[in-house]
Amino acid sequence: MKVVKWIAIGLVVLVAAVAATFYAILNTLDTEELRGLIEAQAEKATGRKLRLAGPIDLSLSLTPAVVLQKVTFDNADWGSRPALLDVGRVEAQVALLPLLEGRYVIQRVVVSDADILLETDPQGEGNWALPAMADGTGTEAAGSAGEGQEQTVSGKPVIPEIGSIVVRNSRLVYRDGATGRSLLLGIDSLELTPEGDLMGVAADGSYQEVPFEIDGRIGGLPVLTAGGDLPVDLSGRIAGAAVSVEGRIDDLKGSATPDLRVALEAKSLSQFDKLAGLALPALGPLALGARVGLDAGLVTLDDLALTLGGSDLAGSLTASLAGERPSILADLTGARVDLSDFASAAAEQEAVSTAPGDRPADGSADQPAGQPEPATSDREAAGASPFVIPDTPLPLAALQAVDAEVALTLGELVVDPQTTLSDVALALRLENGRLEVSRLQAAAFEGRLDATLSLDAGQMPPALATRIDVEGLSLGKVTRAYAGTRDLESSLDLALDLQGRGDSPRALAASLNGSSEIVGGEGVVTNRILAIFASGLDEILGPLFGGRQETRLNCLVSRFRFEDGRAISQAQLVDSSTFSLAGTGTIDLRDERLDLKFDTRTREAALVSLAVPFVVTGTLADPRPAPDVLGSAMQVADFIKGGSNPLAALEQVVAGAAGAAPAAGANRCLAALEQTADVPASETPLGTLRQGLDRALQGEDPRKALEDAARDALGEDALGEDSPAGDALRQGLDSLFKRD
Repeated sequence: MKVVKWIAIGLVVLVAAVAATFYAILNTLDTEELRGLIEAQAEKATGRKLRLAGPIDLSLSLTPAVVLQKVTFDNADWGSRPALLDVGRVEAQVALLPLLEGRYVIQRVVVSDADILLETDPQGEGNWALPAMADGTGTEAAGSAGEGQEQTVSGKPVIPEIGSIVVRNSRLVYRDGATGRSLLLGIDSLELTPEGDLMGVAADGSYQEVPFEIDGRIGGLPVLTAGGDLPVDLSGRIAGAAVSVEGRIDDLKGSATPDLRVALEAKSLSQFDKLAGLALPALGPLALGARVGLDAGLVTLDDLALTLGGSDLAGSLTASLAGERPSILADLTGARVDLSDFASAAAEQEAVSTAPGDRPADGSADQPAGQPEPATSDREAAGASPFVIPDTPLPLAALQAVDAEVALTLGELVVDPQTTLSDVALALRLENGRLEVSRLQAAAFEGRLDATLSLDAGQMPPALATRIDVEGLSLGKVTRAYAGTRDLESSLDLALDLQGRGDSPRALAASLNGSSEIVGGEGVVTNRILAIFASGLDEILGPLFGGRQETRLNCLVSRFRFEDGRAISQAQLVDSSTFSLAGTGTIDLRDERLDLKFDTRTREAALVSLAVPFVVTGTLADPRPAPDVLGSAMQVADFIKGGSNPLAALEQVVAGAAGAAPAAGANRCLAALEQTADVPASETPLGTLRQGLDRALQGEDPRKALEDAARDALGEDALGEDSPAGDALRQGLDSLFKRD
């Protein structure tokens, strides 16, 4: 809205100069003395010099015309150039008959090749602030009869009446002395025509080298020259987009506060590249409507209605530009916001790549200080980072650049082509670098998210605290959307309560404290999914599928507590129709090392000797499962670190004892963990598997020991050469004891 004020100020300066000129002309028609008289009167009225460097042409008739050439008006002393106004040619026609009534009427003014510079100094003072007007001497001179000025009987100076104004081939520049930023308005043609109290406007030109054309009406010249409330009703095109502005600008002489209804329609956001000063994505169509207000640095957008591509938003937005940092208050709703549109548009922009030389050759930039080096992996050999959790710095500086309070409600939020969140509700507050998300709710994949978050960038290191609850998430829909498979079907609940400190995801993970719980219900799991979790896991657990491609999943529970970056297992329990497993151990997030131990059980007698314990070592980026057929890593005491006893729960879910059966619809893994929480580790039955392991510890051939244990349990006939159970046993043992 400042642009309107700058244009108005430029016109006022130009009209004032022209009026002073013709006021002198009408008092004397002696062209020999005219130049000096005009320059003297202009300086007395404004405190600055008006210079008429070119010839003065005068034609006398009932409508005399005066032509001035090479007219300049001095800039402020601190200005960036000598002239505020530099005009190639000014032509005016004066009506003589109104003089009989004591009126000065300039019927038409034509200005050509004008160059107007409006600028401020670093303190914000404008070069249009005239010294004589500021101290009152200009008004006194204009109203003093002793100085030879024409007056009305009331003693007030006569103000010329100006008819139409035409400006051709001109420009107006506004330069902000505080920021150094400049705005350029080019005028190819501008015509202002009186229409009663209003003034018709027809203009075409360019703003920041972007073409525009405008038609409509604004308040008349008395408002422009004397100040007041300026009505505005304009429409046209800018950068090829249709635009309209309707309303008023209050107190034009003072703060020039707009209260305008603005509407904009464009085919693409990229049409406004030059106006924005950056490359915008080719996203559209665009339609924007809002009531715009500006008062003392407070910008308001009320009745906002925005559609862009497949997205829409409505509501209100207020931005305060005063104070230590900008402040934004937004209350927005929308039926749909499609982030994938923006991602696709951004992908079309030129990408900035990082050269391989930007990363230290030894990968030291990715290694947390003071942490042990992880073992060399295939990822490292290939030149990739050995870590899964990135060390990318979080954009924390942005949190301290602005204050904000936002309430957002969306019917749909399209995150990417695979994920659409529905019923989204967000409430956040950002103040002095502290982000508080008091509400984040959404639904997706049949699940419901409810989360809060606090991130304080003002602390060093920054502090994060979050609670996340997810209920009823369909793992099947997630895996189908992102992996294109049906290898895992279950309904999942998730609860996270975590705190950490750091300026990157890895630093936060390395300092985590809190807890996590994942609970899964009935579903289906295929043996193919095992290799996705870790190479080799399918060779350990695959034989327990009994030759089938999938097994029914009854339940799963995963619980960890976090202590200074170490995830300590509280319970890992999975139960299916053919096998079950329980786990314990740690995940050190500081170096991403794994130290996990699992024991397995099976309900199928033919597979009992294949249910062996195993360990998972390595790192998150390179997990390495391996069978632990001798059981050296599976000490029962490892399963009991306080809380539930997953090994006792393992025996219970496998046994399926009537007394331990959960209520209808209840999660049997949770029920087993609750019922075995107080079972001492020493009293946990180890079953056939443990007996086989004990025998293997005393023998020289672990494979033969496990095969003998199976024959003792099932009988020789059950494991014959042609029996399915015998084939399954031998295939399983082959996978455990691979030989070249």
